[in-house]
Amino acid sequence: MNGKINICIVILMVFLAISACSSGEKSTLYRAEKELFEARKLNRELKPGSTSNEFIEKAVGSYRSIVDRYSSGAGSVEGMEMIVVSAQIELAELEFRAGDLENSIADFQKAYLLADNIPEAKANALWSAAFISEQNGDASEAIRLFEKFSEEYLGRNTIEKTSRMNTRYLLVPVRLSNLYNFLGRQEEGSAALGKGEQSYRAILSKAKDPVLVRETQYNLVTVLLEQKKWGDALALVREMENLYRNEKDRPALMFLEAKIEMEGFDRQEKASAIFTSIVDEFPDAQETVPALLMIAGIHQGSGRYKEAEEVYNRIIRDHKSSGSGVVEATWQLANISEIQGRWIDASLHFKSIYTSFPTTLQGMESPLRIAAHFEDNGEKDAADNAYERALEHYETLLSRENPLGIRIMAEEYAVRILSLQKKWKEAAERLTTLPDKYPEYGRFAQNYLTAASIYEKELGDREKAIETLQACVERYEGSDLAVEAQRHLERIREEQ
Repeated sequence: MNGKINICIVILMVFLAISACSSGEKSTLYRAEKELFEARKLNRELKPGSTSNEFIEKAVGSYRSIVDRYSSGAGSVEGMEMIVVSAQIELAELEFRAGDLENSIADFQKAYLLADNIPEAKANALWSAAFISEQNGDASEAIRLFEKFSEEYLGRNTIEKTSRMNTRYLLVPVRLSNLYNFLGRQEEGSAALGKGEQSYRAILSKAKDPVLVRETQYNLVTVLLEQKKWGDALALVREMENLYRNEKDRPALMFLEAKIEMEGFDRQEKASAIFTSIVDEFPDAQETVPALLMIAGIHQGSGRYKEAEEVYNRIIRDHKSSGSGVVEATWQLANISEIQGRWIDASLHFKSIYTSFPTTLQGMESPLRIAAHFEDNGEKDAADNAYERALEHYETLLSRENPLGIRIMAEEYAVRILSLQKKWKEAAERLTTLPDKYPEYGRFAQNYLTAASIYEKELGDREKAIETLQACVERYEGSDLAVEAQRHLERIREEQ
Protein backbone atom coordinates (compact mmCIF):
# COMPACT_ATOMS: atom_id res chain seq x y z
CA MET A 1 0.00 0.00 0.00
CA ASN A 2 1.23 3.53 -0.76
CA GLY A 3 2.47 5.43 2.27
CA LYS A 4 4.40 2.54 3.71
CA ILE A 5 7.33 3.65 5.87
CA ASN A 6 10.59 3.27 3.98
CA ILE A 7 12.48 0.30 5.40
CA CYS A 8 15.88 1.81 4.77
CA ILE A 9 14.94 4.98 6.67
CA VAL A 10 13.68 2.92 9.59
CA ILE A 11 16.86 0.87 9.82
CA LEU A 12 19.04 3.98 9.51
CA MET A 13 17.17 5.67 12.33
CA VAL A 14 17.54 2.56 14.45
CA PHE A 15 21.30 2.46 13.97
CA LEU A 16 21.59 6.17 14.77
CA ALA A 17 19.58 5.60 17.92
CA ILE A 18 21.76 2.68 19.04
CA SER A 19 24.82 4.90 19.31
CA ALA A 20 23.04 7.05 21.92
CA CYS A 21 21.65 4.17 24.00
CA SER A 22 22.93 2.47 27.11
CA SER A 23 24.15 -1.12 26.75
CA GLY A 24 20.83 -2.49 28.06
CA GLU A 25 18.84 -0.31 25.71
CA LYS A 26 21.12 -1.30 22.84
CA SER A 27 20.43 -4.95 23.55
CA THR A 28 16.65 -4.44 23.67
CA LEU A 29 16.69 -2.28 20.56
CA TYR A 30 18.84 -4.79 18.71
CA ARG A 31 16.45 -7.66 19.56
CA ALA A 32 13.45 -5.64 18.41
CA GLU A 33 15.16 -4.67 15.17
CA LYS A 34 16.17 -8.28 14.53
CA GLU A 35 12.59 -9.49 15.12
CA LEU A 36 11.27 -6.83 12.74
CA PHE A 37 13.76 -8.03 10.13
CA GLU A 38 12.51 -11.62 10.56
CA ALA A 39 8.86 -10.54 10.34
CA ARG A 40 9.61 -8.67 7.13
CA LYS A 41 11.33 -11.74 5.75
CA LEU A 42 8.20 -13.82 6.37
CA ASN A 43 6.10 -11.07 4.78
CA ARG A 44 8.26 -10.98 1.65
CA GLU A 45 8.06 -14.76 1.29
CA LEU A 46 4.27 -14.62 0.98
CA LYS A 47 3.29 -14.92 -2.66
CA PRO A 48 1.00 -12.19 -4.07
CA GLY A 49 -2.61 -13.26 -3.63
CA SER A 50 -1.61 -16.05 -1.22
CA THR A 51 -4.52 -17.49 0.75
CA SER A 52 -2.49 -19.88 2.88
CA ASN A 53 -3.74 -19.16 6.39
CA GLU A 54 -0.80 -20.95 7.99
CA PHE A 55 1.84 -18.69 6.42
CA ILE A 56 -0.22 -15.51 6.77
CA GLU A 57 -0.90 -16.21 10.44
CA LYS A 58 2.80 -16.83 11.05
CA ALA A 59 3.74 -13.47 9.55
CA VAL A 60 0.89 -11.71 11.37
CA GLY A 61 1.95 -13.32 14.65
CA SER A 62 5.54 -12.17 14.19
CA TYR A 63 4.50 -8.56 13.74
CA ARG A 64 2.00 -8.68 16.57
CA SER A 65 4.52 -10.12 19.03
CA ILE A 66 6.88 -7.20 18.33
CA VAL A 67 4.16 -4.69 19.14
CA ASP A 68 3.01 -6.58 22.24
CA ARG A 69 6.55 -7.05 23.56
CA TYR A 70 8.05 -3.63 22.93
CA SER A 71 5.24 -1.04 22.82
CA SER A 72 5.36 -0.44 26.57
CA GLY A 73 9.01 0.64 26.32
CA ALA A 74 8.65 2.61 23.09
CA GLY A 75 8.86 5.94 24.89
CA SER A 76 11.86 5.12 27.04
CA VAL A 77 14.21 3.56 24.50
CA GLU A 78 15.21 5.91 21.71
CA GLY A 79 14.40 4.42 18.31
CA MET A 80 11.97 1.83 19.70
CA GLU A 81 8.84 3.81 18.79
CA MET A 82 9.82 3.71 15.12
CA ILE A 83 10.22 -0.08 15.25
CA VAL A 84 6.90 -0.63 17.03
CA VAL A 85 4.97 1.69 14.72
CA SER A 86 6.60 0.15 11.64
CA ALA A 87 5.61 -3.33 12.83
CA GLN A 88 2.04 -2.22 13.53
CA ILE A 89 1.57 -0.55 10.14
CA GLU A 90 3.13 -3.44 8.22
CA LEU A 91 0.86 -5.83 10.15
CA ALA A 92 -2.21 -3.84 9.10
CA GLU A 93 -0.98 -3.70 5.49
CA LEU A 94 -0.45 -7.46 5.46
CA GLU A 95 -3.98 -8.04 6.74
CA PHE A 96 -5.31 -5.72 4.03
CA ARG A 97 -3.49 -7.68 1.31
CA ALA A 98 -4.79 -10.94 2.77
CA GLY A 99 -8.37 -9.64 2.62
CA ASP A 100 -8.80 -9.48 6.41
CA LEU A 101 -10.33 -6.04 6.24
CA GLU A 102 -11.89 -5.86 9.70
CA ASN A 103 -8.60 -6.61 11.48
CA SER A 104 -6.70 -4.35 9.08
CA ILE A 105 -8.96 -1.42 9.99
CA ALA A 106 -8.55 -2.12 13.70
CA ASP A 107 -4.77 -2.43 13.42
CA PHE A 108 -4.41 0.77 11.40
CA GLN A 109 -6.37 2.55 14.13
CA LYS A 110 -4.03 1.07 16.71
CA ALA A 111 -1.06 2.31 14.65
CA TYR A 112 -2.63 5.78 14.68
CA LEU A 113 -2.66 5.71 18.49
CA LEU A 114 0.91 4.40 18.72
CA ALA A 115 2.44 6.93 16.31
CA ASP A 116 2.07 10.14 18.30
CA ASN A 117 5.64 11.22 17.62
CA ILE A 118 5.77 10.10 13.97
CA PRO A 119 3.36 12.44 12.11
CA GLU A 120 3.71 10.80 8.67
CA ALA A 121 2.91 7.35 10.05
CA LYS A 122 0.05 8.68 12.18
CA ALA A 123 -1.61 10.38 9.20
CA ASN A 124 -1.07 7.34 6.99
CA ALA A 125 -2.63 5.02 9.57
CA LEU A 126 -5.76 7.14 10.01
CA TRP A 127 -6.21 7.65 6.25
CA SER A 128 -5.73 3.91 5.62
CA ALA A 129 -8.30 2.95 8.26
CA ALA A 130 -10.81 5.27 6.59
CA PHE A 131 -9.98 4.06 3.09
CA ILE A 132 -10.34 0.36 4.01
CA SER A 133 -13.61 1.05 5.86
CA GLU A 134 -14.87 2.53 2.59
CA GLN A 135 -13.67 -0.54 0.67
CA ASN A 136 -15.36 -2.74 3.27
CA GLY A 137 -18.72 -1.11 2.57
CA ASP A 138 -18.96 0.62 5.95
CA ALA A 139 -19.73 4.14 4.74
CA SER A 140 -20.62 5.46 8.20
CA GLU A 141 -17.30 4.37 9.70
CA ALA A 142 -15.40 5.66 6.68
CA ILE A 143 -17.11 9.05 7.11
CA ARG A 144 -16.24 9.13 10.81
CA LEU A 145 -12.58 8.41 10.12
CA PHE A 146 -12.25 10.73 7.11
CA GLU A 147 -13.93 13.52 9.11
CA LYS A 148 -11.42 12.92 11.90
CA PHE A 149 -8.62 13.06 9.33
CA SER A 150 -10.03 16.31 7.94
CA GLU A 151 -10.20 17.90 11.40
CA GLU A 152 -6.64 16.92 12.32
CA TYR A 153 -4.81 17.32 9.03
CA LEU A 154 -6.79 19.55 6.65
CA GLY A 155 -7.30 22.63 8.82
CA ARG A 156 -6.12 26.10 7.80
CA ASN A 157 -2.89 25.70 9.79
CA THR A 158 -2.16 22.07 8.91
CA ILE A 159 -3.25 21.43 5.33
CA GLU A 160 -0.08 22.66 3.63
CA LYS A 161 2.11 20.44 5.83
CA THR A 162 -0.26 17.50 5.25
CA SER A 163 -0.11 17.94 1.49
CA ARG A 164 3.66 17.49 1.62
CA MET A 165 3.20 14.11 3.33
CA ASN A 166 1.05 12.77 0.50
CA THR A 167 -1.00 14.72 -2.04
CA ARG A 168 -3.72 12.03 -2.03
CA TYR A 169 -4.75 13.33 1.39
CA LEU A 170 -6.04 16.49 -0.26
CA LEU A 171 -8.84 14.51 -1.93
CA VAL A 172 -10.47 13.59 1.39
CA PRO A 173 -13.26 16.20 0.83
CA VAL A 174 -14.20 14.48 -2.44
CA ARG A 175 -14.22 11.07 -0.74
CA LEU A 176 -16.41 12.44 2.03
CA SER A 177 -18.81 13.95 -0.49
CA ASN A 178 -19.15 10.64 -2.35
CA LEU A 179 -19.75 8.77 0.91
CA TYR A 180 -22.39 11.24 2.12
CA ASN A 181 -24.14 11.09 -1.26
CA PHE A 182 -24.08 7.29 -1.14
CA LEU A 183 -26.00 7.47 2.14
CA GLY A 184 -28.44 9.97 0.69
CA ARG A 185 -27.03 12.86 2.72
CA GLN A 186 -26.57 15.23 -0.22
CA GLU A 187 -26.51 18.41 1.87
CA GLU A 188 -23.54 17.15 3.87
CA GLY A 189 -21.91 15.96 0.65
CA SER A 190 -22.19 19.46 -0.83
CA ALA A 191 -20.80 20.95 2.36
CA ALA A 192 -17.75 18.66 2.16
CA LEU A 193 -17.04 19.84 -1.39
CA GLY A 194 -17.48 23.48 -0.37
CA LYS A 195 -15.03 22.99 2.49
CA GLY A 196 -12.58 21.35 0.11
CA GLU A 197 -12.84 24.23 -2.34
CA GLN A 198 -12.13 26.73 0.45
CA SER A 199 -9.12 24.70 1.61
CA TYR A 200 -7.63 24.49 -1.89
CA ARG A 201 -8.12 28.19 -2.53
CA ALA A 202 -6.46 28.95 0.81
CA ILE A 203 -3.41 26.91 -0.21
CA LEU A 204 -3.20 28.59 -3.61
CA SER A 205 -3.37 32.04 -2.03
CA LYS A 206 -0.07 31.53 -0.20
CA ALA A 207 1.74 28.42 -1.46
CA LYS A 208 5.09 28.96 -3.18
CA ASP A 209 6.06 25.36 -3.89
CA PRO A 210 5.27 24.79 -7.62
CA VAL A 211 4.58 21.06 -7.08
CA LEU A 212 2.08 21.85 -4.31
CA VAL A 213 0.44 24.56 -6.43
CA ARG A 214 0.05 22.20 -9.37
CA GLU A 215 -1.46 19.37 -7.29
CA THR A 216 -3.81 21.76 -5.52
CA GLN A 217 -5.01 23.19 -8.81
CA TYR A 218 -5.89 19.71 -10.05
CA ASN A 219 -7.77 19.04 -6.81
CA LEU A 220 -9.60 22.34 -7.12
CA VAL A 221 -10.67 21.41 -10.67
CA THR A 222 -11.99 18.12 -9.29
CA VAL A 223 -14.21 19.74 -6.64
CA LEU A 224 -15.43 22.36 -9.11
CA LEU A 225 -16.46 19.59 -11.49
CA GLU A 226 -18.16 17.68 -8.66
CA GLN A 227 -20.08 20.87 -7.80
CA LYS A 228 -20.92 21.38 -11.50
CA LYS A 229 -19.32 24.81 -11.46
CA TRP A 230 -18.55 24.41 -15.14
CA GLY A 231 -17.53 27.99 -15.87
CA ASP A 232 -15.11 28.19 -12.94
CA ALA A 233 -13.67 24.78 -13.81
CA LEU A 234 -13.16 25.70 -17.48
CA ALA A 235 -11.49 28.99 -16.56
CA LEU A 236 -9.09 27.23 -14.19
CA VAL A 237 -8.25 24.50 -16.72
CA ARG A 238 -7.43 27.10 -19.37
CA GLU A 239 -5.29 29.00 -16.89
CA MET A 240 -3.42 25.76 -16.15
CA GLU A 241 -3.01 25.05 -19.88
CA ASN A 242 -1.09 28.30 -20.16
CA LEU A 243 1.10 27.38 -17.18
CA TYR A 244 1.80 23.71 -17.93
CA ARG A 245 2.74 22.95 -21.51
CA ASN A 246 4.70 19.73 -20.99
CA GLU A 247 3.68 16.39 -22.49
CA LYS A 248 2.38 15.09 -19.17
CA ASP A 249 0.04 17.92 -18.23
CA ARG A 250 -1.14 19.10 -21.63
CA PRO A 251 -3.14 15.98 -22.68
CA ALA A 252 -4.57 15.67 -19.16
CA LEU A 253 -5.76 19.29 -19.19
CA MET A 254 -7.09 19.00 -22.74
CA PHE A 255 -9.07 15.93 -21.63
CA LEU A 256 -10.55 17.89 -18.71
CA GLU A 257 -11.45 20.77 -21.02
CA ALA A 258 -13.19 18.39 -23.43
CA LYS A 259 -15.13 16.75 -20.61
CA ILE A 260 -16.32 20.14 -19.39
CA GLU A 261 -17.41 21.12 -22.91
CA MET A 262 -19.26 17.81 -23.27
CA GLU A 263 -20.85 17.38 -19.84
CA GLY A 264 -21.14 20.97 -18.67
CA PHE A 265 -22.14 22.82 -21.81
CA ASP A 266 -23.37 19.97 -24.06
CA ARG A 267 -21.00 21.05 -26.84
CA GLN A 268 -20.43 17.55 -28.14
CA GLU A 269 -18.71 18.35 -31.40
CA LYS A 270 -16.33 20.85 -29.76
CA ALA A 271 -15.46 18.20 -27.19
CA SER A 272 -14.90 15.66 -29.96
CA ALA A 273 -12.50 18.03 -31.71
CA ILE A 274 -10.43 18.39 -28.51
CA PHE A 275 -10.41 14.63 -27.93
CA THR A 276 -9.24 14.17 -31.54
CA SER A 277 -6.40 16.63 -30.95
CA ILE A 278 -5.26 14.56 -27.97
CA VAL A 279 -5.16 11.41 -30.12
CA ASP A 280 -3.30 13.15 -32.93
CA GLU A 281 -0.82 15.13 -30.84
CA PHE A 282 -0.17 12.65 -28.02
CA PRO A 283 -0.60 9.10 -29.43
CA ASP A 284 1.24 7.51 -26.49
CA ALA A 285 -0.34 9.50 -23.65
CA GLN A 286 -2.45 7.71 -21.05
CA GLU A 287 -5.37 9.92 -22.09
CA THR A 288 -5.30 8.69 -25.72
CA VAL A 289 -7.46 5.56 -25.29
CA PRO A 290 -9.98 7.34 -23.02
CA ALA A 291 -10.15 10.10 -25.64
CA LEU A 292 -10.87 7.54 -28.37
CA LEU A 293 -13.60 6.02 -26.19
CA MET A 294 -15.12 9.47 -25.75
CA ILE A 295 -15.04 10.14 -29.50
CA ALA A 296 -16.72 6.81 -30.18
CA GLY A 297 -19.27 7.49 -27.45
CA ILE A 298 -20.19 10.83 -29.02
CA HIS A 299 -20.72 9.10 -32.39
CA GLN A 300 -22.74 6.36 -30.69
CA GLY A 301 -24.89 8.83 -28.77
CA SER A 302 -25.72 10.60 -32.02
CA GLY A 303 -26.68 7.35 -33.77
CA ARG A 304 -23.59 7.32 -35.99
CA TYR A 305 -22.98 3.64 -35.31
CA LYS A 306 -20.67 2.97 -38.25
CA GLU A 307 -18.28 5.75 -37.19
CA ALA A 308 -18.45 4.56 -33.57
CA GLU A 309 -17.63 0.98 -34.56
CA GLU A 310 -14.64 2.17 -36.56
CA VAL A 311 -13.19 3.92 -33.50
CA TYR A 312 -13.91 0.99 -31.15
CA ASN A 313 -12.24 -1.41 -33.59
CA ARG A 314 -9.28 0.97 -33.82
CA ILE A 315 -8.84 0.71 -30.04
CA ILE A 316 -8.93 -3.10 -30.16
CA ARG A 317 -6.51 -3.18 -33.10
CA ASP A 318 -4.01 -0.48 -32.14
CA HIS A 319 -4.13 -0.45 -28.33
CA LYS A 320 -4.06 -4.10 -27.32
CA SER A 321 -2.05 -3.31 -24.18
CA SER A 322 -4.89 -1.18 -22.83
CA GLY A 323 -6.91 -3.93 -21.20
CA SER A 324 -9.64 -1.68 -19.83
CA GLY A 325 -9.90 0.17 -23.13
CA VAL A 326 -10.21 -3.05 -25.14
CA VAL A 327 -12.86 -4.38 -22.76
CA GLU A 328 -14.95 -1.21 -22.96
CA ALA A 329 -14.60 -1.04 -26.75
CA THR A 330 -15.70 -4.67 -27.13
CA TRP A 331 -18.61 -4.09 -24.72
CA GLN A 332 -19.83 -1.14 -26.75
CA LEU A 333 -19.49 -3.08 -30.01
CA ALA A 334 -21.74 -5.72 -28.45
CA ASN A 335 -24.26 -3.04 -27.46
CA ILE A 336 -24.33 -1.55 -30.96
CA SER A 337 -24.72 -4.99 -32.55
CA GLU A 338 -27.61 -5.79 -30.23
CA ILE A 339 -29.32 -2.44 -30.92
CA GLN A 340 -29.05 -3.10 -34.65
CA GLY A 341 -30.44 -6.62 -34.31
CA ARG A 342 -27.19 -8.39 -35.13
CA TRP A 343 -27.43 -10.86 -32.28
CA ILE A 344 -24.77 -13.31 -33.49
CA ASP A 345 -22.21 -10.47 -33.58
CA ALA A 346 -23.36 -9.23 -30.18
CA SER A 347 -23.15 -12.68 -28.57
CA LEU A 348 -19.65 -13.22 -29.97
CA HIS A 349 -18.52 -9.92 -28.44
CA PHE A 350 -20.09 -10.80 -25.08
CA LYS A 351 -18.45 -14.24 -25.09
CA SER A 352 -15.11 -12.69 -26.02
CA ILE A 353 -15.33 -10.41 -22.99
CA TYR A 354 -16.14 -13.01 -20.36
CA THR A 355 -13.64 -15.45 -21.83
CA SER A 356 -10.70 -13.05 -22.14
CA PHE A 357 -11.55 -10.63 -19.32
CA PRO A 358 -13.60 -12.69 -16.85
CA THR A 359 -12.84 -10.64 -13.73
CA THR A 360 -13.88 -7.25 -15.14
CA LEU A 361 -17.31 -5.76 -14.50
CA GLN A 362 -18.15 -6.31 -18.17
CA GLY A 363 -16.90 -9.88 -17.83
CA MET A 364 -19.37 -10.39 -14.99
CA GLU A 365 -22.24 -8.74 -16.86
CA SER A 366 -21.76 -10.39 -20.26
CA PRO A 367 -23.21 -13.84 -19.38
CA LEU A 368 -26.29 -12.10 -17.97
CA ARG A 369 -26.77 -10.09 -21.14
CA ILE A 370 -26.80 -13.30 -23.17
CA ALA A 371 -29.37 -14.88 -20.85
CA ALA A 372 -31.50 -11.70 -20.83
CA HIS A 373 -31.62 -11.72 -24.64
CA PHE A 374 -33.11 -15.20 -24.74
CA GLU A 375 -35.53 -14.45 -21.93
CA ASP A 376 -36.74 -11.23 -23.57
CA ASN A 377 -37.37 -13.18 -26.76
CA GLY A 378 -39.37 -15.85 -24.94
CA GLU A 379 -36.78 -18.58 -25.57
CA LYS A 380 -37.12 -20.20 -22.13
CA ASP A 381 -34.93 -23.26 -22.70
CA ALA A 382 -32.13 -21.15 -24.18
CA ALA A 383 -32.45 -18.65 -21.32
CA ASP A 384 -32.30 -21.39 -18.67
CA ASN A 385 -29.23 -22.86 -20.31
CA ALA A 386 -27.58 -19.39 -20.49
CA TYR A 387 -28.30 -18.79 -16.80
CA GLU A 388 -26.67 -22.11 -15.91
CA ARG A 389 -23.61 -21.22 -18.03
CA ALA A 390 -23.45 -17.86 -16.25
CA LEU A 391 -23.61 -19.51 -12.83
CA GLU A 392 -20.81 -21.87 -13.87
CA HIS A 393 -18.77 -18.81 -14.91
CA TYR A 394 -19.12 -17.24 -11.45
CA GLU A 395 -18.42 -20.53 -9.67
CA THR A 396 -15.24 -20.87 -11.73
CA LEU A 397 -14.10 -17.46 -10.53
CA LEU A 398 -14.73 -18.58 -6.96
CA SER A 399 -12.67 -21.75 -7.40
CA ARG A 400 -9.56 -19.84 -8.43
CA GLU A 401 -7.18 -17.94 -6.18
CA ASN A 402 -8.65 -14.64 -7.23
CA PRO A 403 -8.40 -11.50 -5.06
CA LEU A 404 -11.08 -11.05 -2.41
CA GLY A 405 -12.87 -8.31 -4.37
CA ILE A 406 -13.30 -10.55 -7.41
CA ARG A 407 -14.60 -13.46 -5.33
CA ILE A 408 -17.07 -11.21 -3.55
CA MET A 409 -18.32 -9.82 -6.87
CA ALA A 410 -18.72 -13.37 -8.21
CA GLU A 411 -20.73 -14.34 -5.10
CA GLU A 412 -23.04 -11.35 -5.61
CA TYR A 413 -23.59 -12.23 -9.26
CA ALA A 414 -24.32 -15.85 -8.33
CA VAL A 415 -27.07 -14.66 -5.98
CA ARG A 416 -28.35 -12.37 -8.71
CA ILE A 417 -28.58 -15.31 -11.12
CA LEU A 418 -30.60 -17.36 -8.62
CA SER A 419 -32.94 -14.39 -8.09
CA LEU A 420 -33.43 -13.87 -11.83
CA GLN A 421 -34.29 -17.55 -12.13
CA LYS A 422 -36.69 -17.10 -9.20
CA LYS A 423 -34.85 -19.80 -7.29
CA TRP A 424 -35.70 -17.93 -4.13
CA LYS A 425 -34.92 -20.64 -1.59
CA GLU A 426 -31.44 -21.21 -3.02
CA ALA A 427 -30.84 -17.45 -3.20
CA ALA A 428 -31.83 -16.90 0.44
CA GLU A 429 -29.74 -19.83 1.65
CA ARG A 430 -26.73 -18.60 -0.27
CA LEU A 431 -27.14 -15.09 1.09
CA THR A 432 -27.01 -16.28 4.70
CA THR A 433 -23.87 -18.36 4.14
CA LEU A 434 -21.83 -15.42 2.87
CA PRO A 435 -21.31 -13.54 6.19
CA ASP A 436 -19.60 -16.66 7.62
CA LYS A 437 -17.68 -17.33 4.41
CA TYR A 438 -16.40 -13.74 4.23
CA PRO A 439 -16.43 -12.42 7.83
CA GLU A 440 -13.94 -9.73 6.83
CA TYR A 441 -16.42 -8.17 4.37
CA GLY A 442 -18.85 -6.20 6.50
CA ARG A 443 -21.37 -5.45 3.75
CA PHE A 444 -22.50 -9.08 3.67
CA ALA A 445 -24.06 -8.57 7.11
CA GLN A 446 -26.97 -6.92 5.24
CA ASN A 447 -27.65 -10.29 3.60
CA TYR A 448 -29.72 -11.35 6.60
CA LEU A 449 -32.26 -8.60 5.87
CA THR A 450 -32.36 -9.46 2.17
CA ALA A 451 -32.79 -13.17 2.89
CA ALA A 452 -35.54 -12.47 5.44
CA SER A 453 -37.36 -10.35 2.84
CA ILE A 454 -37.14 -13.21 0.34
CA TYR A 455 -38.55 -15.71 2.85
CA GLU A 456 -41.39 -13.35 3.75
CA LYS A 457 -42.37 -11.87 0.37
CA GLU A 458 -41.29 -14.40 -2.25
CA LEU A 459 -41.70 -17.68 -0.37
CA GLY A 460 -44.42 -16.68 2.09
CA ASP A 461 -42.45 -18.36 4.88
CA ARG A 462 -42.75 -15.96 7.82
CA GLU A 463 -41.31 -18.42 10.32
CA LYS A 464 -38.11 -18.69 8.30
CA ALA A 465 -38.03 -14.90 7.97
CA ILE A 466 -38.33 -14.57 11.76
CA GLU A 467 -35.59 -17.14 12.27
CA THR A 468 -33.28 -15.25 9.90
CA LEU A 469 -33.95 -11.89 11.56
CA GLN A 470 -33.36 -13.38 15.01
CA ALA A 471 -30.01 -14.73 13.84
CA CYS A 472 -29.12 -11.24 12.63
CA VAL A 473 -30.08 -9.61 15.94
CA GLU A 474 -28.03 -12.13 17.92
CA ARG A 475 -24.99 -11.98 15.66
CA TYR A 476 -24.80 -8.19 15.39
CA GLU A 477 -26.16 -7.26 18.82
CA GLY A 478 -26.00 -3.53 19.53
CA SER A 479 -25.43 -2.50 15.89
CA ASP A 480 -27.70 -0.36 13.68
CA LEU A 481 -28.27 -3.48 11.58
CA ALA A 482 -29.55 -5.39 14.61
CA VAL A 483 -31.92 -2.52 15.44
CA GLU A 484 -33.33 -2.61 11.91
CA ALA A 485 -33.66 -6.40 12.01
CA GLN A 486 -35.50 -6.14 15.35
CA ARG A 487 -37.91 -3.60 13.84
CA HIS A 488 -38.77 -5.98 10.97
CA LEU A 489 -39.05 -8.83 13.45
CA GLU A 490 -41.62 -6.97 15.55
CA ARG A 491 -43.57 -5.93 12.44
CA ILE A 492 -43.86 -9.53 11.18
CA ARG A 493 -44.95 -10.78 14.61
CA GLU A 494 -47.61 -8.06 14.86
CA GLU A 495 -48.96 -9.00 11.42
CA GLN A 496 -49.21 -12.70 12.24
